[in-house]
Amino acid sequence: MGKAQSIERQRRLEESRLKCHDLIRVSASGIDLGKDEFKIHCERLEPRTCRVAFICDKCSIGKEKASYGLSVKAGRAFTAAREILWSVRADWLQPAWRQAQAYSSVESIVTTGHLDTCLRGPRPSVVRMTVEPTDYHDYIGHFHLYGFVTQFIDATIGSTASATTFHQQAAELNTLLEFQRSHSLYKLVLSRKSTAFDFLAQMLGFLSGMSLIARVLVALWNNLSESVRSSWSCISQNCCIKGISGILCFCVPEELDEDSVSPNGYQQVKTSSPPPEPGGSSGSNLSDDVQSGLIQAEPGAIHHRSFQPDGI
Repeated sequence: MGKAQSIERQRRLEESRLKCHDLIRVSASGIDLGKDEFKIHCERLEPRTCRVAFICDKCSIGKEKASYGLSVKAGRAFTAAREILWSVRADWLQPAWRQAQAYSSVESIVTTGHLDTCLRGPRPSVVRMTVEPTDYHDYIGHFHLYGFVTQFIDATIGSTASATTFHQQAAELNTLLEFQRSHSLYKLVLSRKSTAFDFLAQMLGFLSGMSLIARVLVALWNNLSESVRSSWSCISQNCCIKGISGILCFCVPEELDEDSVSPNGYQQVKTSSPPPEPGGSSGSNLSDDVQSGLIQAEPGAIHHRSFQPDGI
């Protein structure tokens, strides 16, 4: 029974001519209403301006093409139009937990472009638009929407009449709006734009945080006992850790062994002096070193200059 009612509703929409005034007819085809009904509203805005609205909630294009038609039948001798304005608005489906104002709107004006001619006659003026499925993701408001973006394609002028041919044309007015469903997909993303200054500020904050972590880890390491440090020595001797530390800390000089540096900053070096003989004195050894060469020591460097005494 539900399927039969849907077929009947679709047939009534495509074949019947909808009416909101005795002389105004609205036709529609290729529109899938689903379970919702449509509404037609006619309104006279000014003495020479009127508006006809066709409204349907949660409807879609059931076929490859869909169309709306507006006709003003013969009944008045001066039936004509200077221009026809088509205003199309497609509201997007909203999630139940958030009501965002999201829609696509397109307006198109059909006019002859001349002051001495008007729209009048049986041939309709056609406006063509395309409907693009759209995936919209808002990273700022944190919501995701789906809908359609309507785009204008072209417009074709129908029957026209001038001052000399006005009564030769039929006293009627026809216009048609055609929709074509697109097979492409739009994906729109709304996010914050970061400048170079924002990137540098983030990098400085990252480096500052890493420096703080490094200082805390060094302080904790220094507070550990020697036994605990020795148990973790396998990590520092790992070849992967050494390679990574060599890349990251390439500008840090290698630390010297504490046993090879004296408290005054002088390095301990081995001399070529022979060991003292048993029963000998230290003064003779010193004299031998002086005879064989001169030893000079400076902080961080050792210079050894040798010379051969004359007569030897």
